[in-house]
Parts: sequence; C-alpha cells; structure tokens
Amino acid sequence: MALTPEAAAAAFVGEGATCEPFAGGHINASWLVRRGTERRFLQRINAQVFPDARQVMANVTVVTAHVRARHEAVTSPALLPTLSGRPWLEDASGDIWRCTEYVDADVKPTVGSAADAREAAFAFGSFSRMLASYEG
Repeated sequence: MALTPEAAAAAFVGEGATCEPFAGGHINASWLVRRGTERRFLQRINAQVFPDARQVMANVTVVTAHVRARHEAVTSPALLPTLSGRPWLEDASGDIWRCTEYVDADVKPTVGSAADAREAAFAFGSFSRMLASYEG
C-alpha cells in the first residue's frame, strides 16, 4: 500500500508534520513539509518517468554531495536522510520518496524574455562546470 505524504514525511522528520501540495512540479509529486518552524521539501519520484528510481536517487545522492563539497557558495539543497539513516525511503508499494532542505526562492515557471533565457542558460552552464570535476 502506498504511503500518504504525511507518513512519508514522518520517516524523515518525525511524527506531527503537515504536508501541503507544492504547485509547479512537472514530473514528481511534491509537498512542502512543516514541522514546528522547520520546512522541508518532499517528493515522490514518478516511476513512469523514472522506471529505475533507485538509480536516479543513487545518482542524485553522489552528484549533490559532490556539488555541496566543492562549491560552497552555490545553493544546492541537501538530501536529508530518513531517521533510520537511509538516503531515501522506499514504501511497500515500491514508491521512492526523497526529502531535501527547503530553499525559499522565486522560481520562474516559464521563460518570459531573452533575459530569462540567458539567466537559465547561465545557471545550467554553471552547474555543468561544477560537474566537470566529478569522476563518478
């Protein structure tokens, strides 16, 4: 049986968290998790888009660690382990869940101008340069 977002969140932050659907996600189901003053970002990986979600998460885990270790000035949300120390949660139905730090930022859902396109291209290029030293 699939978990509710609240049950999945409890595996990462403990009991008592609330989950609000996070609008704007295009691929994965996403929620803003609140527990006291803490805010986290929870996602259920879309298995139709990512049939090998375990491999996706293994890749995300090492790439995120690489970027965070070598590029401290960059905002890269940390993957948060479950309370049992696992890097992601797999529920009884096979769904894969991940939880990250919540980054409070304005996100543009569409490219509205040439300046927006340049900014997106610059960000992608910066990310690509960060991965140049990755040897995995």
